[in-house]
Amino acid sequence: MTIHRRQFLRGSGAVLLLPFLESLIGERAYAQAANTKRFVTLYMPNGTALYHNQGANWWARNAGDFSAMPSLPPIFSPFASQMNEVTLLRGLRNNEAFRTPFGGAHSVGISGFLTCAHATSNETTCTIQGDSIDWLMRNSLGAKDPIVISGGGSADIRADSTAYPYGEYVSYKDRKGVNGIKNPVALATTLIGATAVATDMALARNPSVLDSLTASITRLNTRLTASDRAKLDDYLTSLRELEVKMKATPPVVPAGCTTAPSIANTLNNEDFYCNGLDFPERLKAFMDLIVFAFKCDMHRIVTLNFDAETASRRFRGKIPTSLLYNGVQLNDEENHIDVAHHEGQAIKNDRCISRDRFYLSYLFYLMDRLRSSTDAAGVPLLDNTLILSGFGVDEGNHTAAGYDINLYGLPVMLAGGKNLMRTGRQLHQPAGTDLRGLHLAIMQRLGHNVTSFQGHSSAINLG
Repeated sequence: MTIHRRQFLRGSGAVLLLPFLESLIGERAYAQAANTKRFVTLYMPNGTALYHNQGANWWARNAGDFSAMPSLPPIFSPFASQMNEVTLLRGLRNNEAFRTPFGGAHSVGISGFLTCAHATSNETTCTIQGDSIDWLMRNSLGAKDPIVISGGGSADIRADSTAYPYGEYVSYKDRKGVNGIKNPVALATTLIGATAVATDMALARNPSVLDSLTASITRLNTRLTASDRAKLDDYLTSLRELEVKMKATPPVVPAGCTTAPSIANTLNNEDFYCNGLDFPERLKAFMDLIVFAFKCDMHRIVTLNFDAETASRRFRGKIPTSLLYNGVQLNDEENHIDVAHHEGQAIKNDRCISRDRFYLSYLFYLMDRLRSSTDAAGVPLLDNTLILSGFGVDEGNHTAAGYDINLYGLPVMLAGGKNLMRTGRQLHQPAGTDLRGLHLAIMQRLGHNVTSFQGHSSAINLG
């Protein structure tokens, strides 16, 4: 009977120890842990209020460091203490996506946000020509599939009445939209993987798996030929040497990786029609699960859209008072028509700011959690994580007379990643600068070996 080494390890449970041995022994391993890069996208739907006030809600008048500005744009004023790890970008336009021969701003804005590609025809199958950058970077960032999450929406919500539901998907793979997980409890169950992580961690803390298997090894030897016993003895000797090294350098196991964050059972559902009363709790649960996945290195890329484009989310008085602009709460107003399509009205402008602050509060919550969580080398997760957030549709009132998509550009920002780029400032690009240049720069900063993206080879300078 020949015993394959991997079969033996799996059969005795010790196979789970090996990845931790490789990552915890020696200085080189610590350097790798510290340099692990991660990427998050947080997509906001429906557009915001830019056109009627020259973009003053989102951007300061001049580029520069936030610390030198007399005041922040109103959308960001509640988050002043964290703006040192944020980069606002002005002047970007998704030129390639908006070459589409059909559809409208909503379907194009979301489907092109990470692909910078356009659908070529209005068919019931997807005709987007290219994968989104979350999938393009999969192999460069650990060969682990991205987690794709959606706060709400379904294929029944057809933005711009397209034959294919482009308005639901921000992530695209193999020319198909990737369905986002809408149930936080289901995501938690997937991440914990039937207690596999807990088992791994328990084994990592065990100073000698071999000692616990002595009886099993003795019984196994009675069934082997002399040649196989020699092979097994050689292998066990090498494992013993690794264990000796582990005793000299005890494993550093990330805390909190044995169980997933506690998720209320009331969230064990999917908010298909964006009418759930628990939207804030749902988003917070997803952010906690992102941190869990990164902390335990189960995934390194996450793409989340808060809702499908044109979804009729009503916030029902759930926006915290501290985030309200001029005290304006959102109650039964529909996000798409009553908020984003602001018509230049002061009350709707204020609604846009309150709503945008609500979305961004989850970005800053995620930043807080990633900053306070460290990898195996003790480096804050946020320092090597780039977070891209913003709208694929720039102006919510894009049907207004005289609207010019080139005027101010997409409201987008980067957060985190202070080990990857200079942060804490607003960067201005010439009006109409191609969004592909930002995505190319992001991929390069994250270690993806690429010189062009969707035919574009000029990365913007992130400093």
